[in-house]
Amino acid sequence: MTTFVTAVERACQVWGGATDAIVPVGSAGEVSELYRVKLHGSNVDQVVGSKVDRLDFRPLAPDSPPEMSFWGKQLALGLLPYRKQGHQPSLEVMDLDADDPWRAIYAACLGTLPRDIAPQLVEQGKWVSGLTFDDFVEVTRVRARGSLADLRARTGEVTRDVFTPRRTTMLSLGYGASNVMTLGATDPLLPDANFLKRHYGPDVLVVCAPDAVEDVALLWNLRAAHGDRYTLPMGIPLHEFNAHALEEILDDPGVGRLRMTRSRRVLVTSATIPTSQLVALASPGGGEIPNVAFADQVEVLDFGRVFGWSRDEVIVWADGSAGYTPLDTNTERELRRERNLNDLLRFQFDLEVPDAPIPDSDDFRVDPGSESFHGGVRSVWMSLSRSDRVTRVSWPSRSLLARSVASTRGLDVRESAPGRAASTLLQGVGGLQDLGPLCHAPLLKLLEEMAARHGFSWYRNRHRRDGTEAQPADAVADAVEDLPAYTSHRFKNALGNSTAATKWWLQWAERAELIVKGFSVACAECGAKQWLPVDSFSPPIRCHGCGREIRSPFGNRTSLEFEYRLSERLRRVYEADAMGHLLVARYLHGVIMGSHSDRLIGMHPGTEILKGGTVVGEADVLLLTRSAEFVPVEVKRTSAGLVPSEIDKLNALCTELGSPWSAVAVSQYARDAGEDMSALQLKNPDHTYRRMTLTLDHLLEPIPTWTVSTDPFAWAPLDPEAIASREAEFVKVTAARGTSNFERWKEESMLRAARTSRSAQRPD
Repeated sequence: MTTFVTAVERACQVWGGATDAIVPVGSAGEVSELYRVKLHGSNVDQVVGSKVDRLDFRPLAPDSPPEMSFWGKQLALGLLPYRKQGHQPSLEVMDLDADDPWRAIYAACLGTLPRDIAPQLVEQGKWVSGLTFDDFVEVTRVRARGSLADLRARTGEVTRDVFTPRRTTMLSLGYGASNVMTLGATDPLLPDANFLKRHYGPDVLVVCAPDAVEDVALLWNLRAAHGDRYTLPMGIPLHEFNAHALEEILDDPGVGRLRMTRSRRVLVTSATIPTSQLVALASPGGGEIPNVAFADQVEVLDFGRVFGWSRDEVIVWADGSAGYTPLDTNTERELRRERNLNDLLRFQFDLEVPDAPIPDSDDFRVDPGSESFHGGVRSVWMSLSRSDRVTRVSWPSRSLLARSVASTRGLDVRESAPGRAASTLLQGVGGLQDLGPLCHAPLLKLLEEMAARHGFSWYRNRHRRDGTEAQPADAVADAVEDLPAYTSHRFKNALGNSTAATKWWLQWAERAELIVKGFSVACAECGAKQWLPVDSFSPPIRCHGCGREIRSPFGNRTSLEFEYRLSERLRRVYEADAMGHLLVARYLHGVIMGSHSDRLIGMHPGTEILKGGTVVGEADVLLLTRSAEFVPVEVKRTSAGLVPSEIDKLNALCTELGSPWSAVAVSQYARDAGEDMSALQLKNPDHTYRRMTLTLDHLLEPIPTWTVSTDPFAWAPLDPEAIASREAEFVKVTAARGTSNFERWKEESMLRAARTSRSAQRPD
């Protein structure tokens, strides 16, 4: 404990020291697996006293501890004006007896300082000899006996006119996570290793066993991650932890409150005391304690994200590259001209692009050259003298990030044939969120039929004679020349005989390059027929049969009825049987990105996973989360394709990728898929999904959403009436798109609101 307090004293002397992690080391110099894993992908840039190898963290032998250098550090109080103590709040340092069980807990929560400044800091900062803390601020040393009530008062008084040693280290710096305020929906639907961290935020109570450095180190690190704005995180000695202490903490106004309720909640943890023992101490009778949860330190430990100066800036990207200035002019001028800074001070600049996130995972850290990507940011070292200059930065693509994450696990990923077909289609449509006009079962059935060869009707009739079901995908044409051409009447039938809906949809499909408009001509000489796209119509037209010029391609016709074929990009989608991949990707993108945008980096319909150059599996849809988790989805046309061998392949792929969950999907309604399909759905003991099942009931949802207290992945088959109603609504909305635009809709909405307001004010 004395060594721990000494480490806190060192951290509280340097600028930014309150965010420094403190790593407990065993008697043989070993570091626990938990800390080794957490340090690798964290925002910790350097581990003092170790052989710095991110993949094999090894501390120096304990019998020869290194002299912990202050090289490159800044005296924190040295940022205050010299000998102008009256203009600053006083600094309160708590002095507790060495045998006080609260001593290290106070040090972790409030910080502490030695009597004298470390000589190395004075020397490196070129300060006058004999410099003391009192030269910058009035230091008051308070003798006290530790207690829960006293510590609560001191951690909670953020606004009082007094410094704590921890707070003095963060002068002019912003840091710490925000106090998370959830809506009260405490049960996640998807496995989430960081759920407790997000849900409880700083509201963590660490129970500390006697002489357990691991517990107070955990407390210090949580305080470093969440900041000093709140009462919690806080510690309590084991012998004082009980139900009464919990009630006292829950009554504290500085403890986070659940939004829309009057309740407060707290998460109890410890690095050395089993969770079962904590539960027994808190509730001897075995009853449940409202708003109190218990967790192992592995679910809670966090080093946080350090924000020295945080600012938002709009930068313009070109070919994945952009220019930005690390420090704004005012901050750079203040640091260089108005502060006495150590010439050796080291600055680390972190860059985050919100719509192109970097994975934040314990095992993801890459260091290409002078920069590194880890902890959700791109980090680079730079001297203060260059921080006001424009700096060029290149940003990795989502596909490169996926390959980089995979490579850290000995794998590689690449686009499959269905993936290439899906990507090509999305280039014309615009993106997954723009696939809504395809989410209509009769339209999809028509398009699938249009992907088959001219002779598909014969193929289908033969299957009927044999008593089997013909699948259009089995007869997809090898070239667009072999595709059938349909008039607009076929589309009108699919769209509920709505002329307006048909007109808008055909225009949209043409713009998206999903269909091609054309017409048929016949040669008067040999009678050969051929089909011409409108865009390529340019006389003279040569007959494909006899080679002569067709001088009168339209004969005696006075009007021309256009026909439509699938474009090559849509034909390839059906050839690769990738339409289901696209629908699944659209649904998951809308659900997860729409309400949990911080959970996902991206997804791709059609990906192969390789190990040692050999394909070990294929995901019809592959998701990559912000936590660097790969999630595979298996997509089939019907539930009949989900045979045990296919499920075994999916399970093996999940094991290879370390996936926390997976999904299976079919391009048919749940009522047709049957109960065998629903039986494939699996849940974990905590009721999160281990494997979800998706059908057209989900995939054709007009606007996929995930609202509070709902389950967008639930097995809830639609009846025929509900399906018909949804299809009718699709036609209605599609028809309306052809007669309105956003500006007109906005004007009508505002005028309608004004009329409603006047009507409400009119007396009866």
